[in-house]
Amino acid sequence: MARAWIAVALAMLAAAPAEAASHLNTWVLGINNAGQAVGFYQDGTNTNHGYLYDNGVYTPLDVPGAGGGGTYGLAINDLGQIVLHAESLGPFGYSYLYSAGAFTPIPPPAGQNPYLSVARGVTNVGVVVGYVFDGVSGYNNRGYIDVGGAVTWVDAPSGYTSLEIWGANETGGVAGLYFDTSRNWRGFFDTGGGITTIDYPGAFRTVVTDINDAGVAVGIANVGQGFIYDSGTFTPFNIPGALYTSVWSINNAGTIAGAYVNSTGNHGFLYGGGVLTTIDYPGGSGGGPGVPEPASWALMIAGLSLLGAAIRRRSARAGA
Repeated sequence: MARAWIAVALAMLAAAPAEAASHLNTWVLGINNAGQAVGFYQDGTNTNHGYLYDNGVYTPLDVPGAGGGGTYGLAINDLGQIVLHAESLGPFGYSYLYSAGAFTPIPPPAGQNPYLSVARGVTNVGVVVGYVFDGVSGYNNRGYIDVGGAVTWVDAPSGYTSLEIWGANETGGVAGLYFDTSRNWRGFFDTGGGITTIDYPGAFRTVVTDINDAGVAVGIANVGQGFIYDSGTFTPFNIPGALYTSVWSINNAGTIAGAYVNSTGNHGFLYGGGVLTTIDYPGGSGGGPGVPEPASWALMIAGLSLLGAAIRRRSARAGA
């Protein structure tokens, strides 16, 4: 059933009429303590491009040779090192670290296929977190924490088949989601005492996307309900007038980063100190309807979001 839903959503995206008016399409996925942010935008050919946003200045970040699906900016640490994923390099994509003007491949855990491994973040001391994808079934993913080549695997609790780490802080904490073969998602974080499950009240799907050094977590419930979680309390976060809101990252000042959809399309945002900054990459727009349908937007946040959906799609094609 989950594969069928993903296939339908992909078909909807692919079938968007070329003559339809383009819409803004920018996402912010990571923020550091200096307020620098990273994400991706989509151009008129529906190719994705990574970027860095720093105090109003946009810097494009495209991994050399990454055509097709393009490049995603996933996370940035306080040294300005940026985790990118080039979707079209190799059969399933490849993770890169951008630092001091150079793109360097991020190696997977020892013995793992680099094209089935997704790095989601790197700390200031070089700890890499992410997950390894099971390209056969898609339901046996494993989270990992790589400290200088010494890997700690993080597996799903009993009764669930897959776990993915999506974010990490500087005190050893990680955050993400785990799920079963029916794609029942449950958010979690682990700050050293084992997995703490986070289920947004009344939601059928919860993802914890990031956690800061104080243990404040952020995430997404259902299709587009952003939230902040602090010491057992959920605070919903929605951009006024938006149809959907997703929160992807939080820094130690409590500034959050994410994306929202309104009548003009998809916009990135930063919110801190009561100030909302909308992030629209100059010239960033994609073809298709001005307002994404729920299934289309869910596809982006679901997998598995940006990366896993592409991996599963390509895996299916390779096995066809």
